[in-house]
Amino acid sequence: MPRSCRDCYAAASRFSASTISVVFCSIDPARADAIERHYERLLGDEPHEIVAIRDARSLAEGYNRGVARSSGDIVVLSHDDIEFLDPAPWLGTLKRHLADADVVGIAGTTKVVYGSWARAGPPYTFRPGLRA
Repeated sequence: MPRSCRDCYAAASRFSASTISVVFCSIDPARADAIERHYERLLGDEPHEIVAIRDARSLAEGYNRGVARSSGDIVVLSHDDIEFLDPAPWLGTLKRHLADADVVGIAGTTKVVYGSWARAGPPYTFRPGLRA
């Protein structure tokens, strides 16, 4: 196996049994409860912890405090107002991208045409070339 393939396999396999820490900040109890339930459903039996910062002075301060409290091998910094519309592939996709990069960002769309980003539709809601 070429060196680069071995390295990719090693990087991907290091996340196969990882603990995921999801850190979010929210001062709104209803939104905090909703995002916590959303991640519990998304992660299911995957080893994880959810670190909720409910009294952050700023998003940066809250994320810093949350990361300091986290114990996972993978740390996800999340807003409290997101929803994965197609939740099935997200965890595998995240782990595959982390095999090639140390930091991965997730966003909704590249074009805003209405109050709901999903209304932009393809190809604006999916970046060509990304592996799903």
